[in-house]
Amino acid sequence: EQHCSDKPQGQTDVGCLSATLNSLAKPCAAALRAQQELSSHDIRLNLDLFLACKPIIPKLCGDTISFAKLEKEYNIAADLHIGEETNGGILDCLIERRSELPRGGNCAREVSTALQHRGENIKLDPTLSTACHDDQIQWCGHVDSNVPGAVQDCLSLHLARLSPDCLAADFEFVKMRAADVRLN
Repeated sequence: EQHCSDKPQGQTDVGCLSATLNSLAKPCAAALRAQQELSSHDIRLNLDLFLACKPIIPKLCGDTISFAKLEKEYNIAADLHIGEETNGGILDCLIERRSELPRGGNCAREVSTALQHRGENIKLDPTLSTACHDDQIQWCGHVDSNVPGAVQDCLSLHLARLSPDCLAADFEFVKMRAADVRLN
């Protein structure tokens, strides 16, 4: 309660705590990081983001996943994944098309927050994390992934040594960061 007593109306406790992650007690911060990692793979588990963007997803990202199936699964239980999983695809789509989101709206704010979190923790970017898994172990295994941006910074220091898949994913990450001054 001490961290979220003045949270904005409609924001979940998890959303509020995410904004204060670095000031939380270590066990709470670790639990929140684990929740963030899960929700980075499935937008339904980030309730603030999902509810803010739910009306926009079919229009912008309808080809990413069957939204009817997503809606059905969400209504049954957000943690049921029968057949089709989002694997971060809907959030990737919203990030790529963020210029088309209504300015100043809750969806744009939540997408920006998710993008900022991706910049702080490679585990929250499924594409970059998967493409760079082996490179991260080889070149950045000594880096504390709980330090915001540390793994991404380490990978950037080893660009010439990165695998082609990691290099391509890192390029996209850097390009996305450059497009939003708040991420630098």
